[in-house]
Amino acid sequence: MSPTANRRRLLDWTTIVLFGASLCAPALDQLVRPDEARDTVAAERREPEPRPAFPCGLLELAAFPRRLEAHYEDTFGLRDVLLQANAVEHWFGLGRSPSPLIERGAQGWCFLGGDSREDHRGLRPFSAQELEGWIRRLRERRDFLAAQGIRYLFVLCPSKETIYPERVPTTWSKVGPTRLEQLALRLEREPELPWLDLRPALNAAKADDRTEDWVYTRFGTHWNGRGGHAAYRAIVARLCRDFPELELVPEASCRALEATGSTESLANQLYLTRWIRQRQYALELPERRYTVHHATTYTVGAKLVTRKGLDAPRLLWLHDSFGPFLEALLCESFAFVQAHWTNEFPSEALYEARPDVVLETYVERALVEQEPYRPIDTQAEAPEAAFARATDRAWRADAKFTG
Repeated sequence: MSPTANRRRLLDWTTIVLFGASLCAPALDQLVRPDEARDTVAAERREPEPRPAFPCGLLELAAFPRRLEAHYEDTFGLRDVLLQANAVEHWFGLGRSPSPLIERGAQGWCFLGGDSREDHRGLRPFSAQELEGWIRRLRERRDFLAAQGIRYLFVLCPSKETIYPERVPTTWSKVGPTRLEQLALRLEREPELPWLDLRPALNAAKADDRTEDWVYTRFGTHWNGRGGHAAYRAIVARLCRDFPELELVPEASCRALEATGSTESLANQLYLTRWIRQRQYALELPERRYTVHHATTYTVGAKLVTRKGLDAPRLLWLHDSFGPFLEALLCESFAFVQAHWTNEFPSEALYEARPDVVLETYVERALVEQEPYRPIDTQAEAPEAAFARATDRAWRADAKFTG
């Protein structure tokens, strides 16, 4: 047999072996590695479909194939490796995102698609009824709290594409106003409503952008340290109209706390964490001057913060995922903070927190995701009143103090 034929035969056998190995590799990985190794929680932020139990009845038997298929799709061999390879091919080879939920913008920036894209383009405008619903919501909350001597401030945190429109994908061309633009224009006719638009403060901070030190993270959806501090300054400046004793933590007094192992990066969800890095940090004082007490009295994830000896107002704070980026700074400025990660208005928390001011901070997407008008529970009563009204009491202590 000629040398050429031998080389050809060797190449054929090598191809056959490699092809067979590629077919067997997922099954081998399925046997060697546990399902947890192909984790969907860290990357996709969801639990994998659990392995279904063996069916014990006709109804379970009918659902078994569908549930087993869903489990296999989340745990099949080499799933994570293949998804990473697909992501690398799309991002670095084809220059686009491997996921329809996350889009690639100019200079490799990431943006959430879906509702965010449609709102940015102006494809999801408010109806007249929805817009007036938001006005009614703000007016009702202001009046309800004012009747109890409590101030109120509603703050909208702009989405990243609002501050960096020059970096959005080319397919995001605007055809109309965003919901934030509509609400801001409508609120010009309601100057007495306590709301704060953070766009001016964040655009001003953007002027100091440097490479890898942006107002928002390139591959995330939230602020970086400078962006968070700019928002904090604007909030404190607005509240100082009613509470001049509020203390502002200057940026020069803060240290940059670099984030490690953060899930902020959308690269995690694209299976590109190994290849795409970003700097993410928070600004806070070197030594914390407040004490944190975790509680779940009304809302899961409620947090109580106290700072003794500070002559400052008490705060009840309702927030979303942008809240943690403000927490370290806001808690330095108030004598007491009760924070709730929630979209609801926990009226009953007023009696526990006894706040001087109620602050709501929500990302711009809330104008799409939340109902415009949400009536609050104006019938909530103080614990003392509920106790006085109760007819079944197990024990009561009456104490008299003298001297």
